[in-house]
Amino acid sequence: MTTRIRNPGEFCWINMLTPQPTEACAFFEKLLGWSYAEIPGMGYLIKVGGSDIGGLFDLNSPQTPKGTPPLIGVMVKVENVDATAEKIRSLGGKAEPAFDIADNGRMAVCHDPNGAQFDLWQGNKSPGTDVDGTLHGAPSWFETLTSDVPRARKFYTSLFGWTIEDLCGKSRRRPLVTARQIGMYVFRELTDYSYPKIAEEFGGRDHTTVMHACEKIRGQMAERRVVFEQVNELISRRFKERAVRFDRIDGLADERLAAMAGVSSVKHENGEVLLYTRDVPATIGAVLDASEALGVEPANLGVRRATLEDVFLDLTGRALRD
Repeated sequence: MTTRIRNPGEFCWINMLTPQPTEACAFFEKLLGWSYAEIPGMGYLIKVGGSDIGGLFDLNSPQTPKGTPPLIGVMVKVENVDATAEKIRSLGGKAEPAFDIADNGRMAVCHDPNGAQFDLWQGNKSPGTDVDGTLHGAPSWFETLTSDVPRARKFYTSLFGWTIEDLCGKSRRRPLVTARQIGMYVFRELTDYSYPKIAEEFGGRDHTTVMHACEKIRGQMAERRVVFEQVNELISRRFKERAVRFDRIDGLADERLAAMAGVSSVKHENGEVLLYTRDVPATIGAVLDASEALGVEPANLGVRRATLEDVFLDLTGRALRD
């Protein structure tokens, strides 16, 4: 077993807030094999393979700000929380004032320019997890679902020095290769695109690469339930949704858009806002209420079906990595 303290710029901890901590502990113990150590009066440390990986806390605690939703938050390790928080603000993100967690370390709650939340951690007595990332139940992959991939790319590469691997690029890392092959399969199954046309969409590859990818994913779907469910969830989630669209409104931030009733994700396209939702009436009502509060009317308000391009963006949006 290989344990390793995470370096600055790496994800080093998770925090779970739940209204049912006892039930959550039991659920994740059965699902992921987590074990726990009680933090008196606060919650639990989460353990995998003897290593601490995060904390599990009661959402109803007096220490939790009102209105906080149930969540699993992630922490990125940094050398200096205060300096990094200032850099976040300079890059267009938001950072709350940093604070100490006893003598364990110092943290700050932050949001990127698109509204995605993450926390910073400057370790003292608690440097963060050293868990073997290959163990069952260990956090090993982190994603951001973003409304603006180029903006997120610029933000994170500038902030943490992360590098980018494009889904249409040449990377041979397994997660990206698999996502790329699923994308090719989806294009082939749901459009009249030829193999050469799909190859062109995926960075100018040879059409035989697409043929191989489709055959491989088709075989994996027949043999592995997890792949079958992943592909079908991707397709059904996007194609059952509708996009409520309207011209961009100054003063209506992405965080507020993402919190509207029914909205699963937010996208900007050619000066328009697209709110993906399965509850069109509730989302339109929320847009009208927010617009009225700002004293404006949403221009070109309408609805359209989610498209195959949206499915493709769902996959390419996973190109950010640490």
